[in-house]
Amino acid sequence: MLAHRLATEAELPPPDYSNPITKLEKAIKKLKSLIEDVGDEGYESTLTLMLDGMQLKWAKMVKKRDSDMKRAWKPYWAIWGVTKGQDVYSKG
Repeated sequence: MLAHRLATEAELPPPDYSNPITKLEKAIKKLKSLIEDVGDEGYESTLTLMLDGMQLKWAKMVKKRDSDMKRAWKPYWAIWGVTKGQDVYSKG
């Protein structure tokens, strides 16, 4: 049960158990639509920089979530065996 709890908390971190990646994806989508609607070049370039930063943060969050989920289930690979795509020897 511990692995299941750790994997769940990797995807839905405490204390509010909501998915921050989904929230960020919604914010990125809103920002993209705002960039399309903006007519001023100055605002558009600023918003584009914000979008780039948000996308970078999204990528880091996804990588951390995947690493945390891998760490939660790694002890059980000895029982179930490793399937294609699971790199047992890498850190994480």
